[in-house]
Amino acid sequence: MSQILPFTPRPQVGESPLSVLRRGALGNHHGSTIRFVHSVNPDLDHSVTALGAVARNPDRLSTTFGAIGLSSEDTARVAYDRVGNARADDVEWNGLRVAVGDLQFRRSKLCMACYLENGFAVSQWDHQAAIACAKHQVLLDDACPCCGTAWTPTTDPLACGCDPAGMVARQQEFGGEVASLLDRVVKAGDQAGLDVLRGVWAVLQSWLAFGLEVTRSLAANALGDLSSCRWPAITHVPATAGSVLMHPRVALAPLLASPSHVCTDAAHRLLGVEAPDMLVSGLDDHWWPATVAMTVLGTKRVPFDKLVRAGHLARREDGRYSAAEINELLWRVKGCLDASESQKPLSAHRAGPRPQSLAALVGKIKAGVISSYYCPADTGLDGLFCASDVRQVTFEAGFGLKEVAKRLGTNTESIRSAIHLRLLAGTKGTPRSAVEWTVSVDSLQAFEVDYVFASSVARANGISALTIANRLRSAGLDPVSGPDVDGGITYVFKRRHLAQIDLVSVLNGPYRSRAGRKAGGTVVQADFMSSRECAAVLNISVRQLREVVRGGWIAPVAVLWRGRVFDGDTVRNLKRLLDEEYVPISAAANSMGQSLAEFRRTWVYTQVIPVYAFISRTLVKSEDLMRIQFMWQEHGTSTSIGRALNRPRWLCPNLEKMARLPAPTIIGAGSSKVRLYPRGKHVLEKYDMT
Repeated sequence: MSQILPFTPRPQVGESPLSVLRRGALGNHHGSTIRFVHSVNPDLDHSVTALGAVARNPDRLSTTFGAIGLSSEDTARVAYDRVGNARADDVEWNGLRVAVGDLQFRRSKLCMACYLENGFAVSQWDHQAAIACAKHQVLLDDACPCCGTAWTPTTDPLACGCDPAGMVARQQEFGGEVASLLDRVVKAGDQAGLDVLRGVWAVLQSWLAFGLEVTRSLAANALGDLSSCRWPAITHVPATAGSVLMHPRVALAPLLASPSHVCTDAAHRLLGVEAPDMLVSGLDDHWWPATVAMTVLGTKRVPFDKLVRAGHLARREDGRYSAAEINELLWRVKGCLDASESQKPLSAHRAGPRPQSLAALVGKIKAGVISSYYCPADTGLDGLFCASDVRQVTFEAGFGLKEVAKRLGTNTESIRSAIHLRLLAGTKGTPRSAVEWTVSVDSLQAFEVDYVFASSVARANGISALTIANRLRSAGLDPVSGPDVDGGITYVFKRRHLAQIDLVSVLNGPYRSRAGRKAGGTVVQADFMSSRECAAVLNISVRQLREVVRGGWIAPVAVLWRGRVFDGDTVRNLKRLLDEEYVPISAAANSMGQSLAEFRRTWVYTQVIPVYAFISRTLVKSEDLMRIQFMWQEHGTSTSIGRALNRPRWLCPNLEKMARLPAPTIIGAGSSKVRLYPRGKHVLEKYDMT
């Protein structure tokens, strides 16, 4: 039955279903859309995901709209119809078929200029690939551009109190054809174009998960480039500690594994074009099912199983395979394009009097017994070309990075940085890997004659590398490379300049620090941690550490060229707080004898205690839990008391109306009010049926 409300919203052409509900909540003086929807339709779940369930299900939306007072014609104007009868089936959105996960309802993306002009949010912004406003040529925001308050379907986007004109002025301009990409696809009814756009968006999300840091405008341009079968210009992304080169097939894994043939066709067209170098640092945290792993490698079930049995790929207990290992395997068999020696395709090696499996060939390539000359990215392992005769492949004699670092008195990252800065000549390719560096004997000797690392001098004299660099610079020596010179990891000096000074006097005399500090007699070594070390202490992944930093739990003390640096004491103190002073909300609810939903309604929505989000977990402070546990011993809700007495939950309200129970204690306000009744009243003992 419909309710008589002071304000009944009328759906507009092109409006999102949740925008109608949000206008209804605001017009009827409700601060939360969820509570407004729950008040008109109590059958719905009172949770954040309820709004998404209403928007995707036309039956629930029709029931809710009917309770508000809207007609079936109003519902049909904005509802997303189901395509089929399955519970989690696709829906029809603007005349196009979209999957369940394509429409996002946890955050609201808005063009503030359009929102102020129309007063509602359009349905196009519900799609996850909506990136820009075609009318105003700006990037869509999901948070206030002035104060950063998140925009959700539950609240008014203007509720933060910022000046609307300032919001419009601070939205990032973004023009060109990419801004109207989704709008053109919808107006043309291009189902294939929308499928490609969905797959490309999944590719971008995987890049961000892999640790490829790109700006919003760069991601938007990448969306347009990939949709047009062009690789985006992202070659300027700097290398970080632990970063690896991502293979094109790994980069396009969501497109390759897509069930849509238009997505796989787009992936193969992209693989036929030379891809830019993409350095990522988060591949170790990602594991794929066997179907995705086989698709990325470009092989069938039987050869793939042989690769696993031969030990070339490790299988986790849940049947998943490491994306980092797959990436490394693809680079190892890529080989070179030089066909000076006779070669055979993979099919020729598998046939003949002495057939060889793919796993056996990969093992020989890793061991350096045979060479791989050609493995095109658009065919994967099935396009592998290997040497026709089995003989030892020769490589230029030289040293690996570890040997060079040990000889020069520094670490491997400093050597890799010197190679990238062209101070030290190195070549890629070893018998073990096609991406490892080799430094020839002549190059190493030439570097030793011309340059010296500050860390090498520091180790020889028992002081820190930074101190020796400050002392040498205070004596007038300018480094040829360093963090504040050319972005190098450590300082490098000319050896002939070092020979012109009295090193003993420089090391023992007074000096001025580059930071303006006086040299103290005792230097306390700072306890710093890298991102990986910090994540290991907190028992989380590096990707989750970024969420912890964004949540304000911890902040890096510095952001260096190699990555973020954290204070060790702060990290360990956070670990202690999480272990000792916080409790998961599910454990807190169990300790109170309540379900999670009851606990939230009783204590969280009434703002009796705050909750804290740590990655995907919701935490409660131990001291807050003890406080409400003491209150819970004396008082309870009508539901909990009825459950304890084996009675209906309306027992206490009825006894209150009959003046047999005193007035309850009320916590919360508005629609979140909860009544707590005293447990120890003797009148309740008469109704105990347990």
